[in-house]
Amino acid sequence: MILVSSHGNAAGYRVMTHNDLQVHVWYPTDHPAVPGRLGPFDVEQAVDAPLRLGRYPVILMSHGFNGRVRNHQLTAEALVDKGSIVIAPMHAADFYIDTNRRAASLLWRVTELRQAIETVMQNDEFRPTLDLSSVLGIGYSLGTVTMMMATGTGFDLSLIASHCTKEDDPNFCELQGIVSRWLTRRARGIAVHKPDRNVASHFFLAPLINGRIALIAPIGQGLLVDEGVFSATDVFVLGFANDEINLANFHTVP
Repeated sequence: MILVSSHGNAAGYRVMTHNDLQVHVWYPTDHPAVPGRLGPFDVEQAVDAPLRLGRYPVILMSHGFNGRVRNHQLTAEALVDKGSIVIAPMHAADFYIDTNRRAASLLWRVTELRQAIETVMQNDEFRPTLDLSSVLGIGYSLGTVTMMMATGTGFDLSLIASHCTKEDDPNFCELQGIVSRWLTRRARGIAVHKPDRNVASHFFLAPLINGRIALIAPIGQGLLVDEGVFSATDVFVLGFANDEINLANFHTVP
């Protein structure tokens, strides 16, 4: 499969790491894209190209369960074309989401978002270009819960248990088996990390999100929204009628 951006200007692409946290960054550049590879995809990209001088709003991106950052390359490039810097961590503990460690795994995802933006801020080239007066977010599937929690939303497992007791929502409610979780972990080559994998915080101030968020193929169960702490300014929700896992009537419709 070949992934080619439809816009005229290339988006720079860089992977930053802190210990074993992978942070994928797309950003404006004046350098042309060249053919390359991103996982299994043939792509046109400007890897490690110089960052175009300027000030850019930040968009945090969170991929879905068992997903990968690279699957959203074209979305990230389109957002860069509109004048943003996109920051996306590779989430680590997804294979625990359907177990009794679900809440801890979601909190870890939010921690990874925070560590991702902190890692980019500590890069001397990028720090002067980040306009943190506007930190936006986009999440896909499980990434929608991650993004909501990054706005101060709570998460309550008992709400999911109650939903699954009352409603016929099998693909969302059924737990992964131990073999499936093991295969997920092995295929992705990742481990659940101890809380001591930290990015020292030198710059970042709360809230994590202070602008608009987009929730694509959302998970709408288990969330506790308190208007007093919710920090997003606007929420765009896009569900799919043929989504067989996050059924629209349970997860998209208010």
